[in-house]
Amino acid sequence: MPFRDLRRVLAQDGRLFRPSGLQKQLDSLIGVCQFYFDHMDEIMPKIVDHDAYSQDLARRAAEYFSRHGYAGSSMRKIGTHLGLSKSALYHYFPTKEALFLACTHQVMGAFTSLPIAPDATEAQKLAQLRDLLRPGFAREMALIFDYLRGKTAEEIAADEAMQLALSTYRSAVADIVGEDAAETALALLLGTLLLEFMSGR
Repeated sequence: MPFRDLRRVLAQDGRLFRPSGLQKQLDSLIGVCQFYFDHMDEIMPKIVDHDAYSQDLARRAAEYFSRHGYAGSSMRKIGTHLGLSKSALYHYFPTKEALFLACTHQVMGAFTSLPIAPDATEAQKLAQLRDLLRPGFAREMALIFDYLRGKTAEEIAADEAMQLALSTYRSAVADIVGEDAAETALALLLGTLLLEFMSGR
């Protein structure tokens, strides 16, 4: 029932408003209730899709990691970039490592839908993949090496973010050359890009 109708219903029995002080109190209370009723959409918090919002945060945080490196990206700085407090960011990602893993999922998710021409030859597809990787290769490799700094071989082998990235790259190459040749083709692909970068080409 709208609160403006509540006053009319209560007014049907005049005894409810004796003494006059009670009537004023009821009028005041009804007025406050009416205000909240009229502004409910503004007052009540909007329902947020937690998963979708987390993915959006990870996508935007990935851009920050890429520009500033892993060591140079604190949760406070990333939160400021995202328009969140550090504590709010920790609500979605309990650690910096968890955030980096979520970022890796976002980046690798986009990698699985690269526009490789289906009717091209194997060599042409590998060349297309190389060309698609080339623009951001140097910055992404710098980020990976920064992230892996100080980790042992065992830690790298157990690192979920790195294994996700490696398996995604390997899968993309395997789709072109097959599983048996994927490891060699991937090494050649990454080696070519690294050589280009180091030689300034």
